[in-house]
Amino acid sequence: MHTTLSMMSIWLLINALVFVLIMPVDKSAR
Repeated sequence: MHTTLSMMSIWLLINALVFVLIMPVDKSAR
């Protein structure tokens, strides 16, 4: 259970980083 929770938190963290990195690029593309 603990390993699954840590994996989920890491996955969410990576998703948040990717989102923050892609948003400005998407805005500049438009």
